[in-house]
Amino acid sequence: MNVALAASEPLPRYQPLPAGCGAVVAIFRDLAAAEPLWRRLAAGDAVATPYADLAWIRLWHRHVGGPAGQEPLIAVGLDMTSAPLFVWPFVTGRLGPMTIASFFGGKHATLNMPLWRRDVAERFSADDMRNVLSQIAAQCPEIDLLLLHNQPESWHGTRNPFAALPHQRTSEDNFVLNFAPSSQDPECQVSRAVRSRLRNKERKLARLPGSPRHNSPSAWGCPRGKWPASKSAATTP
Repeated sequence: MNVALAASEPLPRYQPLPAGCGAVVAIFRDLAAAEPLWRRLAAGDAVATPYADLAWIRLWHRHVGGPAGQEPLIAVGLDMTSAPLFVWPFVTGRLGPMTIASFFGGKHATLNMPLWRRDVAERFSADDMRNVLSQIAAQCPEIDLLLLHNQPESWHGTRNPFAALPHQRTSEDNFVLNFAPSSQDPECQVSRAVRSRLRNKERKLARLPGSPRHNSPSAWGCPRGKWPASKSAATTP
């Protein structure tokens, strides 16, 4: 699922959201500044894809995004007690004459769902989303376009609130297969083509300077219990 929002599109002026679902947006331009609220939310009943993990984002920005001139823009939704409701980790950069905000990781981040408190994600409506976006637009007038690619419609049984906005289906789906506890080797439960791609990726990673050689599936970024799978055994975003 892809979402693109241009600053020229009319957004309603910020209005207080309904009781129990209100969110005031705080903008952070530094990962360290957003970290306390980020960790507080992640420690509770929260949901997000691995690409919204703070440790992954910090490493990506240190070695890739930062050297490329990209800058963090972290939008944190707060309730009336200043407790975090969601963390939207964006990075800003130039695309021709425009300043765009997108998810960290670029094309390498293939499953982008920001960090949400689970109950908030379940009840956030399209109007709630537009209200939050209007706050971001007011606080970040330099942003010309929000370009949010590769989002699943749901994750771990929780709907992605961005799916409530007009969007375009991605050209290539990602598939997820849950493995039940078993003594069978997980490699035997995925297709031969997937095993070949993972081994090829492992060999490429092993050739990188300073990269240790790993033999476990987790070294490929695919933790056991959440492996890419064939279409016949998968749910699509």
